[in-house]
Amino acid sequence: MEFLVRLRNLFGARVGIVTVIALFSIALIGAIWIAIAVAVKVKRNDAVHAVIVNMENLSRAYERDTLLSLRSIDQIAKIVKAEYESTKGNVDLPSFLSRVLVPANEVLLVAIANEKGDVVAASSRDSLKNVNVSDRTHFKIHLTNALDDLYISKPLIGRVSKKESINMTRRIDHPDGSFAGTVIVSVDPANLTKFYSEPEFGRRGAVALLGRDGDYRAVRIGDTRRNTGQLNIQDALRAVPDANRSGSALRIASIDDAARFYSIRQVEGYPLFTVIGFPESEVFATVNREIDMINGWGAVGSAGILFFLGVAAFLAMRMRMLSDDLTTDILVRTQTEKALLISEDRFKHMTELSSDWYWEQDDAFRFTVTSRDAFSDLAKLQSNYLGKTRWEIPMIVPCNGWTSHKEDLAAHRPFIDFEYKVLFTDTDPHVEPRWFSINGEPLFNESGIFTGYCGTGRDITERMASEARMRHMAMHDALTGLPNRTLLRDRLRQAISRAERHGHEVWVLFIDLDRFKSVNDSLGREAGDAFLKAVADRLQKTARDNDTVARLGADEFVMVLSDFPVGTISTRIVTRIREAIAEPIVLAGQQVVISCSIGAAVYPNDGTDVEKLIEQADAAMYFVKKNGRDNFQFYASTMNERASERFEIEAGLRRALVNCEFVLHYQPQVDLVTNQIVGVEALIRWIHPQRGMISPIRFIDIAEETGLIVPIGLWVLRTACAQNKAWQDAGYPALRMAVNLSARQFAHPELLQNIIDTLDDTGLHPRYLDIEITESLLVTNVEQAVGLMHKIDRLGVSLSIDDFGTGYSSLTYLKRFPVDVLKIDQSFIRDIAVDRTSEAIIVSIISLAHNLGIQVIAEGVEEQAHLKFLQQHRCDQLQGYYFSKPVPAPAFEQILKDGKTLLTAPELAAVI
Repeated sequence: MEFLVRLRNLFGARVGIVTVIALFSIALIGAIWIAIAVAVKVKRNDAVHAVIVNMENLSRAYERDTLLSLRSIDQIAKIVKAEYESTKGNVDLPSFLSRVLVPANEVLLVAIANEKGDVVAASSRDSLKNVNVSDRTHFKIHLTNALDDLYISKPLIGRVSKKESINMTRRIDHPDGSFAGTVIVSVDPANLTKFYSEPEFGRRGAVALLGRDGDYRAVRIGDTRRNTGQLNIQDALRAVPDANRSGSALRIASIDDAARFYSIRQVEGYPLFTVIGFPESEVFATVNREIDMINGWGAVGSAGILFFLGVAAFLAMRMRMLSDDLTTDILVRTQTEKALLISEDRFKHMTELSSDWYWEQDDAFRFTVTSRDAFSDLAKLQSNYLGKTRWEIPMIVPCNGWTSHKEDLAAHRPFIDFEYKVLFTDTDPHVEPRWFSINGEPLFNESGIFTGYCGTGRDITERMASEARMRHMAMHDALTGLPNRTLLRDRLRQAISRAERHGHEVWVLFIDLDRFKSVNDSLGREAGDAFLKAVADRLQKTARDNDTVARLGADEFVMVLSDFPVGTISTRIVTRIREAIAEPIVLAGQQVVISCSIGAAVYPNDGTDVEKLIEQADAAMYFVKKNGRDNFQFYASTMNERASERFEIEAGLRRALVNCEFVLHYQPQVDLVTNQIVGVEALIRWIHPQRGMISPIRFIDIAEETGLIVPIGLWVLRTACAQNKAWQDAGYPALRMAVNLSARQFAHPELLQNIIDTLDDTGLHPRYLDIEITESLLVTNVEQAVGLMHKIDRLGVSLSIDDFGTGYSSLTYLKRFPVDVLKIDQSFIRDIAVDRTSEAIIVSIISLAHNLGIQVIAEGVEEQAHLKFLQQHRCDQLQGYYFSKPVPAPAFEQILKDGKTLLTAPELAAVI
């Protein structure tokens, strides 16, 4: 009976419990919608942040593109003004402009108006009939204002050009400073907004130029161009603290009354602002779809809570009505349990239909229940995580570690948006990682004792991928995929930080394509974009993995070369870049070849600030532009001197063969037994028209790097063979002519044929040609070297190994080479009588060569002591200053005529 009384009392209290449940449900629904509101705000803020970052980059690029166009147009006005003033008005403008580079795609017409406003000269002679511009605003301003500034008019129909145009004008003065008229450069407004690109701005994006007076000079919205319209300049710039910096704000401007995010930036040195606008509707299109989905699930959750509340109220009322009869009470309880099961089934079914899942954990945070397997679509993992905590499941990797999450659990605090990824490499390596976000609420029993957690989870993989794409778009160039200015700054900052720690250098190369506008003008914008992509690909291939290649906009690129110890980085990389860009590119069925101008700044020599280094590299590039393009310039003058000398030598080498600036000098090789000249080595010299005689030490390496050594070496081979045959025809003793081969020559596929053709063309017998190859060249590719040397040997040509003794591996392979002569390097000869190690090496080389049937020639013999030592140890031949320096052909012929191995100074002077 006591049990029945308590049960009755409990049923009588059901109405109070329903009230509590109702209040709790209302609070829970409110919390859900507050969380939804916060999530919506975060998503919108993220979208706004991403578009503003992208607008900042595009705004800088558009301002830079506009600045270059204005400078080019202003330069035309200045040149015409100077010519008109210097000739006192006597100028044939069409003839003068034909000699000046005028961008015809931007400039419609150039004209000159006198002090009365009459147009007295124009680039089109048919446009000079009774045209007066004295009523034009630009003419009146110059008439009343003596300042020499460029004035930029509003769009109008030109009286001379007869086309819609913007007039950019400068004042012309008489010699006494009084007003003499104006120079008028008419520009097509469409060229000032061609920066627009639908992939970057959207279908209804806006690009415009705004004057300080509030009037637009040019406007383009999507594919529609407008040249009129007004926007209050104060309203437009209210969100921008400093008019000289870019700023962004959501405005409804009078361009077309469309809501857009606008970024406004002043054009440096000109009374114009660049304006770009991103349509609000396109910015929030994706976000609004996600928000609609969130609101939908919020509505479903709220409906579920209300449904549960209704069921609870219904059950409570039924229990109270049937509490007087125990049988009826049992029946009510049975019906209540059945209703609860139905409710739970409905809740489970509703959860199954959503992307969320329900889970429970015990007081040790081990999984006990889930509404469905959260991972069932990806891997069969249920048996692996039930009974375990999250951190005991190895495939779960939290975004920010476990520490903070474990602290929340230990304190029995609720948590939201705990994000982690699940890796499936152990179960299926082909499945991509997935991202999840979970919310949890602690559970307590009637006594307030903690019993575990329950909560929900959601797959957020698509959201994380979308955010990653947005971050990539904000940090990379849309056309080429290269890092943009923002990411470039970050990479350069990191490179400087590493260089500071390790004492390294960092090079910043500013690369600008020369006359790139001609590609767009002649082949179209699509071809120009394809060209930029090809250049970007070539630059990436010339860079190392830890270098950075970025695009700043238009045709400007920046490379950051880092992690080089001081003094180890070479201008060779610049040569590779220039050669890569200069390779022809096929566009629209045509081969396009373009050069580039490169400026360089070096950390720490030129500074330690990121922006400063980029600006200095930019300034060095502009110096190259002003001095003829297609070159390279350091910002630091000391480095410029070295680089300039190298490039001057490289450029000179390309002319030297054509201008016959090379000559050969000849050094005799003397037999130690007969004291007769038995051979001669041909050595190249360069007689530069300005620098005079240039030593091979200064140009051979450059010729080798650039590949010019191949045609130069072929010239040496032909000239030396022809000279040897001429001496033989003149009746002098037949000598062996030694000619050096470089690494590039030796690897050239036509070397063997070149030797055959040279012998045929000159008529020289093969036994009188000696090909000299350095020891280090042979050990680079032994199999290739052996095969080629045997082919040369079969021609009957002698083979010598030069600088023998300086390598490491030749003794192992010497027996495989068909070698006739070994030449001992002069570094060993120089140390005779002072270094016993060098003497021992010389003796060993002579003994080894003789045992193999190979002759030995000692180079660098300069003293009597050298001669005696080599005679004592039976060296075969000698070569060096002790007998003769390398001399021109006439001097060597005199040696042969007199039978002397050394000429006196007067004798030498008489024949040179």
